[in-house]
Amino acid sequence: MKRFLTIIGATAVLVGLFAFTASAQQYTTLYSTNIVIGPTTNVALAKVITMTKYDQAAVQVVCDGAANSTGGNVVVTFQVSADGTAMSSGPGGMVIALNGTTDAVLLSNLNLYAAGYFSIASVSNGSTTGIASNAIKVVAKPQRYGR
Repeated sequence: MKRFLTIIGATAVLVGLFAFTASAQQYTTLYSTNIVIGPTTNVALAKVITMTKYDQAAVQVVCDGAANSTGGNVVVTFQVSADGTAMSSGPGGMVIALNGTTDAVLLSNLNLYAAGYFSIASVSNGSTTGIASNAIKVVAKPQRYGR
């Protein structure tokens, strides 16, 4: 009987260890693109990204500093929607100040709450120099706090 209780106790400890093992949280890439923007040009993307499983996203924009691009900003405009077709004009956008030949990087968190769909509406270059590469990446943040 004592041996049986020892085996039951050891089994319970092992099950408890495996049940509460921590794991790394992974970001899910929802959209990634690389676009070329000429001087003082606006590029319409209108890429709709489904966010129905997430309430937060991180948006990262990397503007290649290969050219001496100064004197303007890159503006990325966002839109949200409840159904994925009728897009609103919010939640706004991001402004990235160009820095000559140095890559300009901006990462921003977006709280989308009830909006089921998110769109990068456009990217515009206010500089008089074209930008060879604008890498845009949208990732879903893992749910923390057990939701």
